[in-house]
Amino acid sequence: SVQVAHTPWLCDLILFVGLASMGLSLAAFTLQPTARPNYVLPACLLALSLLWLGAGAALGGRANHWPDMRLDAGASLLLVGGLSLSLELAVRLVCAGRFGGFPAAFDFGLKCKEVHARSFDVPYECEPNSSFLPEFNSFGHCVQGGLSILLLPPVEAAAASAGAPRLPPRRPLVVLLSSLVAVYPAYNLVKRTVTYPVHSFATSNFANNAAEWAMGFLLGLSCGVAATAVHAGRAGAAARATGGKERASAAQVARPRGGRVERASLAFRACAGGVLFAASVAAAALFGASWDTDASPDQEPGEGAFDAAATVGLCLVPLSLAAMAVRLRRRRGAEGAGASLSPSDSAGGTQARLSSCGGTPGSLPQL
Repeated sequence: SVQVAHTPWLCDLILFVGLASMGLSLAAFTLQPTARPNYVLPACLLALSLLWLGAGAALGGRANHWPDMRLDAGASLLLVGGLSLSLELAVRLVCAGRFGGFPAAFDFGLKCKEVHARSFDVPYECEPNSSFLPEFNSFGHCVQGGLSILLLPPVEAAAASAGAPRLPPRRPLVVLLSSLVAVYPAYNLVKRTVTYPVHSFATSNFANNAAEWAMGFLLGLSCGVAATAVHAGRAGAAARATGGKERASAAQVARPRGGRVERASLAFRACAGGVLFAASVAAAALFGASWDTDASPDQEPGEGAFDAAATVGLCLVPLSLAAMAVRLRRRRGAEGAGASLSPSDSAGGTQARLSSCGGTPGSLPQL
């Protein structure tokens, strides 16, 4: 049956994210250093703000239809892992001052690598650790993160059915492509742990490279939310034009069980999601294990690097998001089981469940 999510406070949440991003963008713009300004962070935050405010404008004040976005296990793990890593990097950026950096300029401080030659007078050699330098690698990291747009079911359905009926459906290919969003964070984590000792992880270039990926991840998700909001606005307008009757779209109709290839692609995405979530937990632990490293060339290697409070606090980020996701999936599963036994569904056949942005306060958004 066609299911449209109840969205009582979804519009408020979207507008809040948009306004918060706008405020952060203005703050990052006004706090730029005079020596080496870098306006990439305020520009990216402004783009996020415009995407979310545009989504809110498409939904606000009308009985628009937000599609039911039930995620498979792999997409859920990728979203939780990506958002967890993004939050950890945001904490690291806000605290860049303790590492000799400047948050507003996307400067994480100094990246220091241990000098193994004993003839040197200092144990570390350090250089600036900034994100989004004018080079191809920065762009490539961001593009890889932008594959997160394919994790949203409406975008995935649109990409899988583009060109139909001339082209056959290709959901397994889209699923595999979305799984690649986990490749770079895992590679970056392994590379930095091999290249740098554990007590130098916080001052390695893991943070600045991963931040480029994380910004692409957030921009991809924001583009997906904006596209879904536009689709929902058009569906609401069509429903009003037809007196409340709507036509099911590919993004709203429950997908039939796929074949062997599709099931294999979903299993691969679940594995990729597990890898990304594990990488977010490992990064949190490694940040905490090296949080008190003094980014200076004359520090003794490993001297007082471990910070218990930072370790616990950062590890709670992915674990808390995972717990929230599990709880939401269980609650939605129970609601779905109850809805399948609803007399109105069995007697009335296929029926859309619609609500406006100001719906009943007790319902949950299907995110």
